[in-house]
Amino acid sequence: MHQRLKYDNATSSTVDDDIVAQIEAAYSAIEKEYNKSSEKFAGAKDERYLMEELASTVIIFDGLRYDLWMMLKEIMQSEGWTIKDTPYLLPMPTTTSNFRQVIGIGEDRSGHIKGKSFALLKWAEKDAGRKAIKQLLKGDADIKLLHFNFIDSKMHATTLDLYPLYVIIKEEFTTGILPLLRDIRSFIIVSDHGFARSKNIKERYSHGGDSSWERVLPFVQVTG
Repeated sequence: MHQRLKYDNATSSTVDDDIVAQIEAAYSAIEKEYNKSSEKFAGAKDERYLMEELASTVIIFDGLRYDLWMMLKEIMQSEGWTIKDTPYLLPMPTTTSNFRQVIGIGEDRSGHIKGKSFALLKWAEKDAGRKAIKQLLKGDADIKLLHFNFIDSKMHATTLDLYPLYVIIKEEFTTGILPLLRDIRSFIIVSDHGFARSKNIKERYSHGGDSSWERVLPFVQVTG
């Protein structure tokens, strides 16, 4: 909320800047205490749930935080999709490489996950278009993994506050990714890690740590 207020005030001052600063400070203090709590991961499924539920077509959004997912979820619901989302807990470290190890694919583009065949298409690396996606979906693999890194790449490169970063990501999702998902209709969405504010002055955000924003991630069943 405070990030949205800060963003809105940059163009049209609606709330006193001092009040926004107070809200931001209070939120930061609460978040800091929450991340110290032994209950911060309560209710999230573990990696066994992830392994059991992976099936059919799986969309991996590299770097998708849970709060960002809630923004994208609203867009998808407006398109008529039925959404069932479940938080799951990624084991440390919170990296793409570890996520791939957890689900049993490593760096492979094809192989087997618990006896089920899989095929992986990386959007960014292959500059995949609708044709490549259709080829993946028509393939014989039991689990078809489609990996997008538009969130992670922007997160690592940005100097923006969180909300303006999310506005940019939301726009790319709406114009570039959503049309592709309309062709698929029913699928699973999963995040491979989240991110948090970095302690490194050279990088605004990072991941690999133990915060709830990095570890508690959406596992989403989408039907349409």
